[in-house]
Amino acid sequence: MKRLVIGLMLICLLIGSASAWTIDDRENRVAGTVDFYSDGHGILNVTGYPLINFNWYQSGDMIRASYLFYGINVYYNASTDELYSPSVENVTLKR
Repeated sequence: MKRLVIGLMLICLLIGSASAWTIDDRENRVAGTVDFYSDGHGILNVTGYPLINFNWYQSGDMIRASYLFYGINVYYNASTDELYSPSVENVTLKR
C-alpha cells in the first residue's frame, strides 16, 4: 500500500507540464536545477556547465533518468519532500 501511495504521489508531482527541482548539494560542489517534463524529457542545469537534456520514465516508486549511456535511479522521500538517489551521496533534489 505504501508503494502505491508513493507511486501516485510521484505521478502527481511529475505529470504536470513541468516539475522543477533545486539541487541541494550538502558539500557545496554543484548548484542548479532539474526540470522534469510530462513528455518524458528533462533538463539538468548545473551552474557553470552546459544544459543537459535527458530522458526519464517512472516505474512504480522509482524514476529512471538516462543520458546517452549513463542512467540513474531516483526515488521520492515523502517525509522530506525530496528526490534522492542511493548512488549519489549528499545530493538531493528539493522543490
